[in-house]
Amino acid sequence: MGSRFFKFVRAWPLTTYVVSAAGLFFLTSAFFPYGREPIVIDARTIAGELELRADERGRDLSADERAEAIRRFVDEEILIREARRRGLHLTTSRVRERLLRRMRAALSLGIPQLSRAQLRAYYNTNASRYQVDEAISFEHVFYSDSATAPTAAQVRSLLDGTGDPRGMGERYWLGNVVAQVPRDRLAAAFGPTFARDVLNLAMNTWSGPLTSNSGVHYVRVLERAEPTIPDFELVEAAVRLDWMTEKRNELMGRRLDRMRARYVVTLPL
Repeated sequence: MGSRFFKFVRAWPLTTYVVSAAGLFFLTSAFFPYGREPIVIDARTIAGELELRADERGRDLSADERAEAIRRFVDEEILIREARRRGLHLTTSRVRERLLRRMRAALSLGIPQLSRAQLRAYYNTNASRYQVDEAISFEHVFYSDSATAPTAAQVRSLLDGTGDPRGMGERYWLGNVVAQVPRDRLAAAFGPTFARDVLNLAMNTWSGPLTSNSGVHYVRVLERAEPTIPDFELVEAAVRLDWMTEKRNELMGRRLDRMRARYVVTLPL
């Protein structure tokens, strides 16, 4: 009797552990299937994250941007937990940003090497990505206030008569001769409507008035460079960087997908 009692006492801690573990497994399985770790994010946290992203852009987020911001926040939370799971938080005093940076670096390891022939094939498939926009050179006569400027007929008569714009109009902040400016910079400096109109003008002919975001202009196109795609050798470094970025993102995406499967995410309705 005594020996059986002491055997039971010695076995009791193990029995208790097994029963407790079984109970915990049952409860976990009931509420969080397949033992996935829960991530619960409250409405205040989501609201703060969306407000931060909106402040960065200087405007309200669209529905798609809001969904993307929430998805990125959840992914970052997963990466943080995975970093802690791997003990990375024990080796650094910094918090979220450094953990995310180290975790993303760990996930992007293993990108395969690419031969130059393979890189050239990638360039050939994506050559339009490296296109250099059309550029234009022109001279212009500028008036900041159309109400006080000479009439269009007066300006055109002078320009058509002498072809010499010197002494006419006001000095423009970029100068009255603009050389080799591509479409995007032209639109940024003068406005998209002006850029579109100038790019459609005939060569060596005074045209106008054209309206920019600064006033009105009479324009003569001096030179036009058509869009070109540079040779592979000129952009090889950029092509390699693009390929590596693309492959790194693909690799990180696949590995992050596997990590997501370990969690059950609860978001506010």
